[in-house]
Amino acid sequence: MKKIIVNDTTIFSISKAGKRTAFKDRVEAARLLDGALLDAIELPEFSDDKTEEILIKSISTVAKNAAVAVRVPLAAPEYAEKAAEAMKNAAKKRLQVAAPVSAAQMEFVCHKKPAAILKAIIGKDAET
Repeated sequence: MKKIIVNDTTIFSISKAGKRTAFKDRVEAARLLDGALLDAIELPEFSDDKTEEILIKSISTVAKNAAVAVRVPLAAPEYAEKAAEAMKNAAKKRLQVAAPVSAAQMEFVCHKKPAAILKAIIGKDAET
């Protein structure tokens, strides 16, 4: 093994668990994690919430070493552009799109057929 990549999910996990942590504390946690020389700091899935957008902007200015990794939903491609805009000041940035791989998840989570999921991933007709 030549390289080990370390991503931290602390801020993502806090948000996913529904715990309310002060904005200032999340930014300070990102600053400390960045100082630990991690490869990426994973943030919660992007939504149209202004508070989350400001959090991404704030963490993007704080993170100098680690990539700022923001999850965007496959079902809302317009969020990718908004998330990219929010982290434009980050030294390193990463958009993470999670796509379902089982037919059950495709139909019950995303409400799409496999061909539609493939089209959403590659951005063009799945048959080509």
